[in-house]
Amino acid sequence: MNGATNVLPETRFKVQAAIAELGYQPNLQARSLRSRRTDTIALAIPELTNYFWTTVVRGVQDAAQASGYHVLICNTLTKSRQNLRYLTSIINRVDGMILSRKSEWEALVGAEVNSASPVSKPIVMVGQSHAARWNVSNVYSDSVSGAFRLTEHLISLGHRQIAIVTGRQSSASASDRVAGYGLALYKAQLPLNNNLIRWGEYDRHSAERLTAELLEAQPDTTAIVAANNEIAIGVAQALEKRRKRIPQDMALVCFDDFYPDSRFASFMTVASQSPYDIGINAADLLLKRLHSDDYIPTQSVVLPTRLIVRQSCGGTPTPIVEMDTAYEVVQGELILPLTPEALREASPSLSLYVPNVADIQDDLFRTDKVNVTLLKKVLLGQAEGQHRTPHFEYELANPQLYRTLLEREPRYEELGHTQVITAEDQIEFALRCGFDAVPCRLPYQIDREQLLSVDVQDWPLVLPRFTELLDWFDSYVRAAKRAKVGIVADFRCMVADILSLWDTLKSSNSQPEVNLRQLAQSLFDYHRKTVQLLCDRFSHDFAFVILSDRWADERGMLIPTDSFEKIFYPQLQFIVQSIQGYGLPVVLHTPGKVDGLIGLLRQLGFDGLYIAQPEINDLAAIQRDAGRAFSLLGGVSTALLNHQSEVLIEAEFQRVAATLGGGQRYVLGLGEGNHGEIDRQSFFAYLRSATGLKGSE
Repeated sequence: MNGATNVLPETRFKVQAAIAELGYQPNLQARSLRSRRTDTIALAIPELTNYFWTTVVRGVQDAAQASGYHVLICNTLTKSRQNLRYLTSIINRVDGMILSRKSEWEALVGAEVNSASPVSKPIVMVGQSHAARWNVSNVYSDSVSGAFRLTEHLISLGHRQIAIVTGRQSSASASDRVAGYGLALYKAQLPLNNNLIRWGEYDRHSAERLTAELLEAQPDTTAIVAANNEIAIGVAQALEKRRKRIPQDMALVCFDDFYPDSRFASFMTVASQSPYDIGINAADLLLKRLHSDDYIPTQSVVLPTRLIVRQSCGGTPTPIVEMDTAYEVVQGELILPLTPEALREASPSLSLYVPNVADIQDDLFRTDKVNVTLLKKVLLGQAEGQHRTPHFEYELANPQLYRTLLEREPRYEELGHTQVITAEDQIEFALRCGFDAVPCRLPYQIDREQLLSVDVQDWPLVLPRFTELLDWFDSYVRAAKRAKVGIVADFRCMVADILSLWDTLKSSNSQPEVNLRQLAQSLFDYHRKTVQLLCDRFSHDFAFVILSDRWADERGMLIPTDSFEKIFYPQLQFIVQSIQGYGLPVVLHTPGKVDGLIGLLRQLGFDGLYIAQPEINDLAAIQRDAGRAFSLLGGVSTALLNHQSEVLIEAEFQRVAATLGGGQRYVLGLGEGNHGEIDRQSFFAYLRSATGLKGSE
């Protein structure tokens, strides 16, 4: 009943059956008195009627409820000090809190926010880019880059007199958006006019007044950047009262999207945040602290924004793919973060308007790794002249080798019903072997017993929670933070799952085609959201992405190519293009005979193929199909690790390198993993030969 994992399945089934039969409901108050836990968290937001904040609430609730927590919503209102004061009483009634404003934090810790927090309960901030200085974890969007892209778009349309209406100068998000606005003007060599920057409140009434003052003082203004959707409504109201048309007389763009039924939803050009994902990530950071007895350092999670061009600025609208989905998926052009060099260069010019602009770069940017850069360049075909061949192993998790290299037993952690070597030990093993990256994969299996016993409408696919995904990948990113080893995101693909579901449903269901379509769409929605959620948070830490699947066996493709394209093509292409939007190469890993598969992969947009079973493939034919426009990985037989002489191992390396590396888009690696006994001398000979092929560091 408490969610313990050390319970036999048959025991769990009996207890659950008894609970259902008796209608038992636990007494939550009695349980909290005994455990001193309430299984409740609080979320404080400034405005419950704003689309951004209601969507943040949904993200927090979905993540918290999936982990067995209730969420208490506190609407603190923009100007209400009384609502801020009651937070001090709520903090003692919950296990932790998520806050959204500096004033809320001050109400709990006192006026000096830079001091060590006296609050005993875990706290996470959302929307506050400067919260890292307060020694508190936080989740926020990249407002600087978003405002830069909005302003840059207006400049590209010919506007030169561009104003910005924003929140208070003390607000981190308001300052960040002015910084991005100013940086775009600086880059375009346009002057920064203080009269075009209007500081106020994040509400429509303040914005309407500020816009009236702006038009009076700067009548030659042709475009306005609104710092959020409420401000955009106020700006539009002021323009309507003066009979100024949008976009004919004034172009208008803003941060944040609108309720779908709002008149602005299909009209306003926006830099759209991912409020649902902000909520999920905030809940994840908080739950991680609640579930751990160890010290966890504070974290800053910076999520990207996306540009959606509509009619309000006069530009060509962004094509939007309308899809039914069970999750919040933000569409539009992904806005990549600005470089720290760009901010440093513009800092002197912006400091008059945004005094802390020099500090923004510390929170937004991370140092790249040479190994990660080389892997990306090779896989993208941008490593011309590079003499070093990268080395990446997909399935080398042999306990015997780990004991040999680590000189101790490897440590394991349990995920579901699977034991996996810890991220820290995988990173250390890779360092000692000279590998450039390690794969981060989340093991799970579809519960087919449940699939057959539960109605398809009840979502029978038991898949990992989003917070579970975030925690799993975060453990790898943290382990590799100060190591020169990169992380390869291993996302499970859906082809093999759907084919397996089809076989299961066909043998036991009177309408398998209908149910399969529903299940396939649900599975695609889940994978699509997984890609967005994890890449938004961790794309800077990934070397590339592998989609692992089973498309073929020893005879070739599991289904005819034309059927494959009809069933899977649009969804796969969408996922591949989504990943590439982050600047990440995408590779397919599939066992089987993959001769002739390169053409299909290139149509789908893949950058490379990991050859998992070189013994049954014609490597020369694969290389001919790949040429210089496609990358190849792996291709070295694991049979080399079984009592082969060093001479034979080196000869095999030379053969594979000569065959697959002709186009300079080759990453060294073994085929399918060997989990049995491995000759240690052969393995060390393998590493020596690999080092020789890779060249000097």
